[in-house]
Amino acid sequence: MSETFKKGDVVWAPDPFREGQNPRLWLVLSAEGLPYQGEEYICAVLTTSDLPANDRVGENWETGRNPDKESYCSPWVIDRIFLLLTPAGTARSKQIVNTLQNSRSWLPVPAKTEVHCNGSLLYV
Repeated sequence: MSETFKKGDVVWAPDPFREGQNPRLWLVLSAEGLPYQGEEYICAVLTTSDLPANDRVGENWETGRNPDKESYCSPWVIDRIFLLLTPAGTARSKQIVNTLQNSRSWLPVPAKTEVHCNGSLLYV
C-alpha cells in the first residue's frame, strides 16, 4: 500500500493521457469515505496549460509550488487515482473549494431526477 494522503495533497501519479512511465501532478479532492480509504482517492489533474476553464492555483499552494511554472487545475478532469507515486506538495482549502465548485458545471445534476427501480419510481 502507498503512503496515505489527505484532501489538498498534491501527488505524482500515472497520467491516463500518456503511455509509459510519465506521471503527472494530481490534486486530492477526496480521501475519506471511499470504499478503499487510504488506497484510492478522487483527484483533479494539475497542468501548466492556461485554458479558459482551468483554475489558476497561484497563491493557493501551501507547499511544493514551482516558482518557474504556473499551475492550473482542470475541474473537468477528475478521476479515481489508486497508484500514487510520491507527494509533491499541498494546496490550500480555497483551491479545493474552487475546483469542486467549478467541476459542478461539468457534471450537472438536475435538482430532481426520476429513477425507476424494481417497478418503483424514486426521486433523487
